[in-house]
Amino acid sequence: MDNFTRRFIKMSFKKSLLLISFLIVNNIRADDSYIDDFHNTVSDSVFSLSKSIDQILSGSYGEFNPAPDTYDVENQKQKPKESLDSFFKTNKYLDETEKTFLRVNFNTLTQTKGSNDFGYRVKARLPLSRTKKNYNLFIDDFTNESPNSEITNQSTDNAKTSVGLNFFAPETLGIDSKYSVGVRGFKPFIRARYNLDYTLGSWGIQPVQIFKYSSDKKFEEETNLYFDKKIMDTDLLRFALYRHTQEKVSGMDYAFSAQYFVPLKNQAALSISQAFIGNTKYIDIPYGSPFVQNHNTYGGINNYATNLSYRENIWKKWFFYQVSPGFNFHRQHNYKANYSINFSIEMYFGKTYKQ
Repeated sequence: MDNFTRRFIKMSFKKSLLLISFLIVNNIRADDSYIDDFHNTVSDSVFSLSKSIDQILSGSYGEFNPAPDTYDVENQKQKPKESLDSFFKTNKYLDETEKTFLRVNFNTLTQTKGSNDFGYRVKARLPLSRTKKNYNLFIDDFTNESPNSEITNQSTDNAKTSVGLNFFAPETLGIDSKYSVGVRGFKPFIRARYNLDYTLGSWGIQPVQIFKYSSDKKFEEETNLYFDKKIMDTDLLRFALYRHTQEKVSGMDYAFSAQYFVPLKNQAALSISQAFIGNTKYIDIPYGSPFVQNHNTYGGINNYATNLSYRENIWKKWFFYQVSPGFNFHRQHNYKANYSINFSIEMYFGKTYKQ
């Protein structure tokens, strides 16, 4: 029995739980009101928590009537770029949106080379309307920000939850700014994000610059440059450039990716992507080697990744599943094919949907 077969059997029980959940939900009829009651109860709890924190920070305990949240994952009136980013919940969308949401994601990653992963991720934005509409609380995972993590299906075993406060500054000279302060794994950090949107012919261009300082990783900065083009008024073609440096790590990470998003019928969408990832001073550590010393430093592209993702809103407006098969050729594996599949179930709570 080879290593992949053993890992597959080890993961089968966890994967079966996800599959069973999917099949059960996919066959539930829309008139099962107890599911809606549960969803609305959780949603109300989320906003009650936000209300309580907002009142404490503002020092006021009067009547609380925040403006209605217009967030809608299926808003067909949005531009194709916005609606597809919203539907797929890309890192780009989640990082720049001011909308209120709580997302719970259960996922399993199986690959022929490297480690497998099973876990969950939680992201949330809670409004503080009384304190000031430009503030919101976040529960996030800043270790998985790179746009390439969505393309390569790479494991996020080192992920740690971050909590803190976002401040969306007023637009200045066309530049949107977001400032964050929080704690990640008991390590405080501050973060600033700047982005500018403009058009050049039929292309929408958005440069994004991020600066971050934390007590454990010290200074980090990264740049993302997006080139978006609508195809036939429904599809989206995106080219993305990425670079990242960190004070405690030698060299610079960089990547180029091409993505194509296609909306389908029955509340579904498809995306295909190709990425080239590299580093100027990549430490070439063979897979399975426990030591970092005495390894060569390599500069250049170290991973070629191809990924296909199918995402569907299978029930109501807040329950999704996504299947993402892919393969990549990493220097760590001597550029031999590493086949992978990522299956995830996502639920959204908050004022994203109400009966």
